[in-house]
Amino acid sequence: MSVNAKQVGGDHYKADFQHWDFVMACNLNYLQGNATKYVDRCYRKHDSAREDLEKAIHYLEKQIVGGYAIVLHNGQWKHMQRYAEARKLTPEQYSIIWAIVSGQFELAIRVIEKLLEPVRSPATSA
Repeated sequence: MSVNAKQVGGDHYKADFQHWDFVMACNLNYLQGNATKYVDRCYRKHDSAREDLEKAIHYLEKQIVGGYAIVLHNGQWKHMQRYAEARKLTPEQYSIIWAIVSGQFELAIRVIEKLLEPVRSPATSA
């Protein structure tokens, strides 16, 4: 049995190209891997979507503060395409995850914050 075929709890590991395959193929670090994980799962777990997006921002903020080097390689684009198809990513998820993979962390945060705007409670007027 392949490791990807093994299921430990739930039934969410169905795609041929799983998140961990994507992280390894793109050589993402721990912070990028977690940020992309939370962006991916925010559309699958609707009850915690807001929290997942906020967690993604938190990991990206740490990435920015830590100043970790990002090394892009040509294969990342094809891995991104394969992952997007396997996971059926929305256009929003795709753009955020690609920004993370390509080291555009501030852009990823801005896109996530834009997505969070409609669900944020309106500010009370003084």
